[in-house]
Amino acid sequence: MKSILIFTAFIFLSINALANEESFMGEFYDRQDGNLINVMAPCDPGCYVEIKIGNDVFSSTTSGIGLERLYDLEDEKDSSITLNYSFEKGIYVVHSSTKTIFSLNGKLDNHPIDFALNNCYSKPSGLTTMGMVACLRGAEEAWDAELNRIYKDLGGANNPPLKSTQLAWISFRDAQFSWFNSWLSSKQGSKWSYGIGERRVLLIRQQVDHLQSFYAGY
Repeated sequence: MKSILIFTAFIFLSINALANEESFMGEFYDRQDGNLINVMAPCDPGCYVEIKIGNDVFSSTTSGIGLERLYDLEDEKDSSITLNYSFEKGIYVVHSSTKTIFSLNGKLDNHPIDFALNNCYSKPSGLTTMGMVACLRGAEEAWDAELNRIYKDLGGANNPPLKSTQLAWISFRDAQFSWFNSWLSSKQGSKWSYGIGERRVLLIRQQVDHLQSFYAGY
């Protein structure tokens, strides 16, 4: 599959890739309802919050909101929130009763793209091997878009050391993809296409997690 990260003087998304990413998330991601259960200081560069969705509790750093306001939200009688996602904002939280909005920047074990991929698998079209491969293709495009958004948020081309390391990672990624395809060519059966798709998604997702770790302030 053609990569959507294109490098000239800077990294940018093609219009076609953006449309694919938005289509995948728009079709398969339903906002997640949960509760704000804990606010933790310090707040450099962002405060930590703990959010519970279903039986899962996860923490992440925030942006677009200060510690005092977060403490106010924690003290609200109604602690319910919704976890939303958009290409422009990334992951953002809406506090249900006050309509306060803030963003989450840190690494998440249960990312909206993960929810979307699981929902894609659960559809009738996602129950076949080829359907699962198509789901992975959508997830790969979404992770590519997320990686590009975070790269630009961290400074992008205006951050020369970051740009240099990201260019090096792109070379590594392309070499890995080439190896995956070479390995697949010697295999028989559609299940191998699924295995390669999983590896492609994991490789990009790991780089997203790596860049998101810098929001922790260390």
